[in-house]
Amino acid sequence: MKLSLIIPVYNVEKYIAKCLHSCLNQNILSTDYEIIVVNDGSPDSSLNIINTFVAKYDNIQVITQENQGLSMARNNGLNVSKGDYVWFIDSDDSIEENCLAEICAKLSTGIDMLQVQYRYTYDDENFNTDARKIEINSVISGKQQILKGGVHIPAQFVVFKRNFLMKYNLRFYPSIYHEDLEFKPRALYLANSICSYNKIVYNYYQRSSGSITSKFRIKHGKDLLQVCRNLLNFVKQNDIRGQYKRYFYKCIAIALNMLFNGLIDLDDNDKTMLLKELSNNKSLLSKMFLTLKPKYVLESSLLLINLRFGLLVHKTLKKWWK
Repeated sequence: MKLSLIIPVYNVEKYIAKCLHSCLNQNILSTDYEIIVVNDGSPDSSLNIINTFVAKYDNIQVITQENQGLSMARNNGLNVSKGDYVWFIDSDDSIEENCLAEICAKLSTGIDMLQVQYRYTYDDENFNTDARKIEINSVISGKQQILKGGVHIPAQFVVFKRNFLMKYNLRFYPSIYHEDLEFKPRALYLANSICSYNKIVYNYYQRSSGSITSKFRIKHGKDLLQVCRNLLNFVKQNDIRGQYKRYFYKCIAIALNMLFNGLIDLDDNDKTMLLKELSNNKSLLSKMFLTLKPKYVLESSLLLINLRFGLLVHKTLKKWWK
């Protein structure tokens, strides 16, 4: 079997039918790919909708688990997958009709990762926009792509060779938000071969409200710090040096900036609790400095002196310095 599409599901009764239709309206035989739907203990009617598809199509299977979060849903889907390649697709997104034949043709070279292109989609289609493409027109290593700037962080924008993920025991860290930021840099660094499919095939839906990650909470901040710690441990365990190390430091800086952005809007009690957590992980701020990016150098220097003052500077810089 060529391809496994892995779709975690939680509270997506409004979106799952569109997602499944898009995965089924394809130009390859049903025997050439499977759709693995992982029901993550969804309390709404998502499973009922999914079962209507299961009754009609023999290449869909459903795994039901107690609610464990997106990471474990993806991991459990990967564990039972039979495809040579796996594509993680979010259940409120969709893929383009008849895209799989050309994608499978690109995968026939045996590459570890295939970058695909995406667009942002909204309830009001007038706002739909194509994203900035990352085109990798010849097969190169993940390390070479790191030197060119890396790839987009969401895991959905890459089709992965299953044996590659298994060889390096690449899994999503359980029970955290921002799991892709922890997973994707590690996968890219370890990949021996990557190229891109340059047509836009992934529709990345942006909810106007109701997303589980739409409101920043203390757990988001703690999870971002966990992402930073994991990436730093990966650097140490693999003795990563030079520009590759700086790439991981930039990923850490991205996570910390997400944390700072969230801190700005927290109430005083929650902000104090999370600042204490950040203080216990203050050594991570020095990694921002080592990116040598002026914004990160300035912010990390001030935050190392005084967290609250540094956060105030970050809030000011956020308005005009990207």
